[in-house]
Amino acid sequence: MGATPPVKADVFALIASERSIGGSPTGSPITIRMMLEFCNRHKMSPLVEEFPLSSVNEAMDRLKLGEARYRIVLKNYFPSYWHTLSGRSSSGKDKGIS
Repeated sequence: MGATPPVKADVFALIASERSIGGSPTGSPITIRMMLEFCNRHKMSPLVEEFPLSSVNEAMDRLKLGEARYRIVLKNYFPSYWHTLSGRSSSGKDKGIS
C-alpha cells in the first residue's frame, strides 16, 4: 500500500476494542518471504561484521564512531556445545558421530 498520510485515531477506542494500528518499513510478511526466497535462489547474503559477544564493547565503539560496515552481529559461542553437535571434540578431532 505504501506510506499513508497521517492517521487520526481515538486511542481510548482502540484500547477499549483491543485494536491496534501498525506498520512496517520492510513490507508485508508475503513480501518479506518473496525477498528471502529470491536471495536464497541467487545465493545472496547480507554483509555483516561479526563480533564474539565477549567483544560487545569493541562492537559498540565501532557503532558510536560510525565505523560499522553495514550491520554488526554479536555471536554467542559455546565451543563445547557446538563441537558436540558437529561430532567434533574441542581439540577438533572427529568423534565418529554422523
